[in-house]
Amino acid sequence: MNSEEEPMVEIKAGPELDRAVAEAVGWRFTAKKVVRDSFDVVAGTLLEGWWDGDDYISYQTPECSTDLNAAFAAAEKVGLFHNDRHNAMLATVEDNQWEVLWSTDDDDSVIAPTPALAICAAILKLKENQRPG
Repeated sequence: MNSEEEPMVEIKAGPELDRAVAEAVGWRFTAKKVVRDSFDVVAGTLLEGWWDGDDYISYQTPECSTDLNAAFAAAEKVGLFHNDRHNAMLATVEDNQWEVLWSTDDDDSVIAPTPALAICAAILKLKENQRPG
């Protein structure tokens, strides 16, 4: 797809987007008891922050919209780039824009000004398309 077919996504980096992406991939901000000694915390201690099941991520919201490593971690969590139903690719397009294109029934794609934003937009669009409706 080229940029004439798929307009650039109007999406802004920041805490609201970061939280939306974290929640979309299933990370939860909560207080949980640590099940094993880690991060200099003794098992059984109540620890508040972002969790992926029993795995503690961070007290801070993962900055997926500005941190490419965090964006790829979120993409990995939802299987954006490796999934039985689709495989996505990240590529540059005209005017230094970034596109995430994945194969589904509709061959979806998003275009954004940075790779991290393109991944965030793709995650949100993918999760939106998976909702029953």
